[in-house]
Amino acid sequence: MKRILSVMLVGLMVLALLCACGPDGETSKDVSTNVDASTDTNTSGTTSSNEYVSGLPADLKFDGEEFVILSGYTFEITSATMAFFGGSDEYELESNVVNDASIERINIVEEKLDVDIIERMTKDSQAGGGASSSYYNEVLDANNAGTSEFHMTTGSLYNMGYLTTAGCLTDLMTLKYLNNLEGEWWSQKFNEDVSIEGSNYYAVGDISFGHINCIYLLFYNKNVQKDNDIPDLYTLVDNNQWTYDKMFEITKDLKEDLDNDGKFTYADAYGLVGQTSIMWAISYATDANIAKKDADGLPALNINSDTSVTKLQSVLEYLTQDGNYLIVDGSTTTVDQGFATFWEDRTLFMPDHTGNIARVIGQMTGDFGFLPHPKYDENQEDYYSLISPWGGMGITVPYTLDTDQEDFVSAVMEEMAVQGKNVLTGAYIEKLCKLQKTTDERSKDMLDIVFTNSGCELGMIHKFGNLQSDIQVMLSSKNTNVKSTIDGKVSQAESDIQALINAVQNMQ
Repeated sequence: MKRILSVMLVGLMVLALLCACGPDGETSKDVSTNVDASTDTNTSGTTSSNEYVSGLPADLKFDGEEFVILSGYTFEITSATMAFFGGSDEYELESNVVNDASIERINIVEEKLDVDIIERMTKDSQAGGGASSSYYNEVLDANNAGTSEFHMTTGSLYNMGYLTTAGCLTDLMTLKYLNNLEGEWWSQKFNEDVSIEGSNYYAVGDISFGHINCIYLLFYNKNVQKDNDIPDLYTLVDNNQWTYDKMFEITKDLKEDLDNDGKFTYADAYGLVGQTSIMWAISYATDANIAKKDADGLPALNINSDTSVTKLQSVLEYLTQDGNYLIVDGSTTTVDQGFATFWEDRTLFMPDHTGNIARVIGQMTGDFGFLPHPKYDENQEDYYSLISPWGGMGITVPYTLDTDQEDFVSAVMEEMAVQGKNVLTGAYIEKLCKLQKTTDERSKDMLDIVFTNSGCELGMIHKFGNLQSDIQVMLSSKNTNVKSTIDGKVSQAESDIQALINAVQNMQ
């Protein structure tokens, strides 16, 4: 399937990308990660046609050598699966704008470098990572055997963490043609978040949309906004006034016991509805990270700092008040009952991630918009959006890679990332934007903010002290005693941090 792409299909794809998310006949703003495309040739890797180039030697060819990718997907693989790398011949995937772009990207890279790209697609048994994950065990077994049948692999960020600690991954910064991951087609925010002493063992970027497919953001209901005279939310973002205090001020009077039964249930109205994982997004958005890097580039516990405790405390004190936040954790049926308050125009804000848009919004008849998670206060430099460590996926190279293969692997990866920026990421954004009922140019600006400043921190990925779970439980159990909860996990968290540091230093 992936070897055949007609001229007509290519033409339709190009046209679709040019028109993505915008009015007929207008070119949309490119909202892929870290985009600043220029119309002139320059050192950033763009050309006069807005096409990004890798800078690889023009005569670099690999005589049809196979490049094998192991993909441990966090979702079920069906004919409708949106494949990050074109899909294996085993799966005849449905034609859609994303899959077609994946195929086009693979064809371009194969022709340019004379390689044969093969994707082995598997459903990971446990995106949470570790011993119960089929993907983790396959990579671990290859490492223990001292050889590997694949050159690159992709899996959940949780699994990236486990595999790093297990010593199974190559430092991507040592691979020649990746150029220290400095290209615009690699996510600089994420790479900075997860580097350890200047080394990166996994990365995200335009090489796939595995991370973009699971970034936390806010959806807002435009009908509820209009009916309650809510101010223009885009202006708040533009003016650096979109903070959690402002969001809470807007939502505090929107809760209403519609059925007059004396309690808040799925039948009522709210300012906010969502899952307890909002605490992950809030921790990252307010810079109250579980861990931060010290002066030597090593992770150190941060969530127990006075500043982080204060931030989490203030948020929990609001969200745990009766009716301020409808929690919809549980089965799909339970979640849908809660989210129905949003699509039935009974809730203003719904925090969720990009991968759930189609399922959640599919039943909505009204208009909605996208927003980044707020800042903690106006002194915060940027809006930060969390890539879920469960559903978000990174790419890496096995530690067992032969030295004489490193140039081959890094060249293919770099070209795949570049061509992903040229044709793949925009196709995914088009699909995302088309889920909106009306064209909203400002929502594209909001997505630009979300994707440009998206990342995930080491404490969340590596589960230091299992604190990522504790901050969720604090919300579900209405526990606002943040300091005592965190203090009880400091010893375990610091032990986990040291285990990671030891593993990394043993690989250097």
